[in-house]
Amino acid sequence: MVFRRFSSINFNGISSPGKVWLVITAALLIAIALPSCSIVNPEPFVIAGGDEQLLVLMRNDEDGYYQVRYEGQQPAELHSLHVMLGGQILHVDVVQVAIIQGENEVILKGDATLPEGSQVILEPGEEFEVRVTFHGQSLGGNYMYGFRIVHGDDPQAEPIDVTAEYDYAVIVE
Repeated sequence: MVFRRFSSINFNGISSPGKVWLVITAALLIAIALPSCSIVNPEPFVIAGGDEQLLVLMRNDEDGYYQVRYEGQQPAELHSLHVMLGGQILHVDVVQVAIIQGENEVILKGDATLPEGSQVILEPGEEFEVRVTFHGQSLGGNYMYGFRIVHGDDPQAEPIDVTAEYDYAVIVE
C-alpha cells in the first residue's frame, strides 16, 4: 500500500534541477539516519571466561584467572582495572591484580591503576588475561562480580563496569 502511494507520485511537474535536489535531499536524510540505526556495542569490554569455581584456603592466597576481550572500535589505553566482588559479607581480600597481555605482565598498584611508566594498549578484538590473587579471610563464598575499568585518552574518565553477574564463584574453606 505504501509502495502504491509512492508509485503514484507524479514527478513530471518538477524541473530537472528540482529532481536532482530531491534526490540529494533524500540521500542526505538516509545517510544521516543510517548510522543511528546501526547496532553498536555500548560495552567495549566483555568477560570472556575464567575460573568458575576458585577454591581458596582460609588464610592462604590463590590466583584466579579471567579473560577479558576489548570490543571497542579503536585502539585504547587501559588506565585502571578494579576487581568487584559480590556478596553481602566479603570472605576474601584482593591481594594483587595483574594484567597479562601476551608475554607482558603488569602488576597494578593498590589503587587499581597501572604503575608509573607502564602502558597497556588494547587493539579491537584483543583478549587479555587478568590474574587476581585472593586471600581467604573467613569460611564462605563470594563472586568475582566483574571489573571497573578506566580506558581511553583520559585517565580520569568515568569508569565502566564490566560484570559477570554470578558466573565466577570464589569459595573459602
